[in-house]
Amino acid sequence: MIARLTTRIDAESLRGLVDDVVGFVGGDCDTAFEVRVCLAELHSNAVRHAGGATRVRVWRLAAANRLLVAVGDKCPRPPERCTEPALDAEGGRGVVLVEALSSANGHVVHAAGKDVWFAVAIARRPSRTHPRSATVTGTHGR
Repeated sequence: MIARLTTRIDAESLRGLVDDVVGFVGGDCDTAFEVRVCLAELHSNAVRHAGGATRVRVWRLAAANRLLVAVGDKCPRPPERCTEPALDAEGGRGVVLVEALSSANGHVVHAAGKDVWFAVAIARRPSRTHPRSATVTGTHGR
């Protein structure tokens, strides 16, 4: 496990956690975006439907080049997936977003409630070094 929060978790703490973890594993801005969206959705679902998140844990699955993130709460009910929310609905898209952005996701019910989890691929930052032998060829406006 590379990160764990078990106190009251706010949005700013979650953003900081994502930035720190993604930077630690060498991920790029796409990885950070996917983790931020998925984590925000699961966290807000825990707050709205289960009385608040009790823990957020993050693991690096090195062999699969993925981050695994779990949000725990005290409610044993599985997350609900709204198949088609109304166009003007303010909710009902969280699980759909997590499914779309993650490479895998699910939930585990246990004696203390449940953990809802997702995994995302760690996209690597492009190298900022350029080969010294590179040359530019071609005709430029001739």
